Amino acid sequence: MSRLLILLLAAAALCLPAAILPEQLGVAQRSGPGTPASAPDAELWKEFGFQAGEQASYSDGLTVTAWRFQDPTGSFAAYQSEAGNGPKRAGLVQSGNYLLRFDNGPVPGTDSLRQLTSQLPERHTTAPPPLHGYMPEKGRIAGSERYALGPTGLTRFEGRIPTAMASFERGAEAELARYKVKGAELQLTLLQYPTPQIAIERFRRFETLQGAATRRSGTLIAVVPGAADNPDAKKLLESIRYEPNVTWNEYAPKNTPQDAAKMILAISALAAGLIVASLILGLFFGGGKFLARRLGMQPPDDDFTSLHISQ
Repeated sequence: MSRLLILLLAAAALCLPAAILPEQLGVAQRSGPGTPASAPDAELWKEFGFQAGEQASYSDGLTVTAWRFQDPTGSFAAYQSEAGNGPKRAGLVQSGNYLLRFDNGPVPGTDSLRQLTSQLPERHTTAPPPLHGYMPEKGRIAGSERYALGPTGLTRFEGRIPTAMASFERGAEAELARYKVKGAELQLTLLQYPTPQIAIERFRRFETLQGAATRRSGTLIAVVPGAADNPDAKKLLESIRYEPNVTWNEYAPKNTPQDAAKMILAISALAAGLIVASLILGLFFGGGKFLARRLGMQPPDDDFTSLHISQ
């Protein structure tokens, strides 16, 4: 009976979600076990690559919620979606592929925050999405930025652009933001594609979008719906310049004594291989001549002329 109970407890433990948040945050201790934290918007966060979440309270009264995503682009998109321009923005922190929210207290200081993020399981960091760097800053309304990684996000944030036209299945990503120009508001949607060829093919479709101002630059397509004849929209589009960036993420080996030793071993192995090959070839040709003599054959290359100088 006890063995069965142990097996049931082990199975139950395997079914429990793994803890994400640490037991200690700065000098504060965690107040009991954490609870699973679901996605605030399940359909949208599924596109963002949401994996798991946990919420826990600490002895200083602070409540921390951690959401983990497949990659930092997903957490970046979730941050923009959740932060907006409301009061929640101050309590949100994006760290790698995690989005953190702090309630009932201020965001911890730099040291405590670094300690917290270093203990998050399966955390990894990469450079921020390059698309965000192409969004013009002049006139942009703070907190209006939204990132879309699929048709759900595009429909939610900019329903005037058909999702079939954007073609997310071909690797597209999009960022949207509102701009205030001469008292009026314009919403810019900037899409990026993996290659210029795909962007050229898609741009032909975007040019058919009625009433929209459009422009292509490299792998980028910029669209301002409802502003085809607006000169300010055209100036906004002209301010977008595609500049390809090469990211070298492959490890560059350094010259070390171990590398020199490996080089010497490789040279020695090559020399030994050449010696063995020479011996094999020598035995092959020498053995062939010996066998030919034993069989009464005189190889033509054995004939030579003697001058008989000693006579």
